[in-house]
Amino acid sequence: MLFRYIRLIIKRERINSLVWLLGIAGLMIGFAPLFSNLFGTPQEMAAIAATMNTPAMIAMVGPVYGLHAISSAMVMSQMSLLLFVIAIACMNIFFVVRHTRADEELGRMEVLRSLPIGRLTSTLATLTSAVSLNIKITVVSAIGLMFMPMDGITVAGAWVYSAALGAAGIFFAALALLMAQVFSTARGATTGAMATMSALFLLRAVGDAYVDGNWLSWLSVMGLPMQTYAFYQNRLLPIVVMLAVAAVLAAIALLLCKRRDLGEGLVPARKGAGEASPLLLSPLGFAWRMLRGSFIGWAIALFSFGAMYGVSLGMDDFFEIDMLQDMLATMGDIPNMAQGFVGMLLMMMGLLSVVPVMIAVKRVWGEEKHHRLESLYARAVPRWKMMAAFMTMGVLFSIVMPALNALGMYLASQGAANLSLGQFILGGLSYLPAIWVMLGLCVLLVGWAPKLGWIAWAVFGISFFFNYMGRLMFPQDVAEFTQRFTPFGWIPQLPVDDFAWLPLIVLTGIAAALSTVGLIGYRRRDIKL
Repeated sequence: MLFRYIRLIIKRERINSLVWLLGIAGLMIGFAPLFSNLFGTPQEMAAIAATMNTPAMIAMVGPVYGLHAISSAMVMSQMSLLLFVIAIACMNIFFVVRHTRADEELGRMEVLRSLPIGRLTSTLATLTSAVSLNIKITVVSAIGLMFMPMDGITVAGAWVYSAALGAAGIFFAALALLMAQVFSTARGATTGAMATMSALFLLRAVGDAYVDGNWLSWLSVMGLPMQTYAFYQNRLLPIVVMLAVAAVLAAIALLLCKRRDLGEGLVPARKGAGEASPLLLSPLGFAWRMLRGSFIGWAIALFSFGAMYGVSLGMDDFFEIDMLQDMLATMGDIPNMAQGFVGMLLMMMGLLSVVPVMIAVKRVWGEEKHHRLESLYARAVPRWKMMAAFMTMGVLFSIVMPALNALGMYLASQGAANLSLGQFILGGLSYLPAIWVMLGLCVLLVGWAPKLGWIAWAVFGISFFFNYMGRLMFPQDVAEFTQRFTPFGWIPQLPVDDFAWLPLIVLTGIAAALSTVGLIGYRRRDIKL
């Protein structure tokens, strides 16, 4: 039965797993040539390594090593490995929680348990499937990197780099499995795993940047992949430690799963209030209740991101990085590099702010799929009001998230960019029309064809690629042209560009039209069609 259960998971995850595999391994392999093009000479590589060898940059990307024998492969490892670790951690957390605690919460596990399967079958099958997916990512990434025409690439380095990523993924799969036993809801398990990842990230940042010997980083699994010193010393011990810790966590999770009751967790679900809040008497209050946890989490994350990047504005050597200068060159003639960097950061954070907005709107479809809205619509609750309530929450997210990011950037920069708080906030909020276009696209898809919701994520991916990677990969005129295919490419990048009303008005009109058509569709179509 274990192998049949694994086949069931593979069938359910065939699309998601393929997307994650191609996304992580493909980006890793696709990024490699960029580092050779951007840092082609030893002088350029030494300059970027010296710039990264500061507490603020080390806290963001990890330790710097091998300065006396720096290569493009080592620069790639130092600059990108931590980002891929975060990506594969999120993948494993979502994967494991979806097939364990979420299935219990939705009643699927009760049906499966009625079959002749053991108590640990579902848990073992989920863990095995997650480990298999991480191994596939490791193998594909290593083989791809081995054949990259890049200075410093070695067979051992490619396998160590990829194995460090895969081992980190297996650790977070085991961690998510443990959280699924500890908490009694899928949201609690996901939040617990994400909070642990954040704590490990902070522990690693402090250990790498401020503790001699990096001994504190060895206590953080987020720090162990960087301790492999890929393409330099190729240490295997951090990988072994990650796998050993993952085995311990998995064993504890299996023990808890064997002893606990189905649907229960080590931490019982918090009992609700005796009487419902007056806010729940309206669709808007209901939407806030469903999304407040996401609101708080994203608000903290975006404020923290802004603060981390704001610190770099006060580093003079930071603006001597050729890669950064190449990216800023796509913005035209910039008299002030710091202000140009602020404009680029605000654009990137505007793109990132789209994610919680899209999640807020698409939450309607998630509740609908799980048949939680039927009891509400059976009462005097118009469907368009429910959709409008979640749209309103999306608009709230779109305003608060860029503003908090700009505030964090301003406070951490300590005036290095010679910009006022109002200029930071205005630059962040200038992307509202582009964010609203993405919101309107989500409303349109949920209203008329919710199963095609992946189109919105595809548009987001294209926007991210053209507005970020396009600056590095294409000449200035080509980069500017491709950015016009996305709503973000039409926004003037304050404080460098002059403010312009016309593109903002046009984008807002498009967003309003998409949202209106989506509302009409949601009111007319059948529920859970």
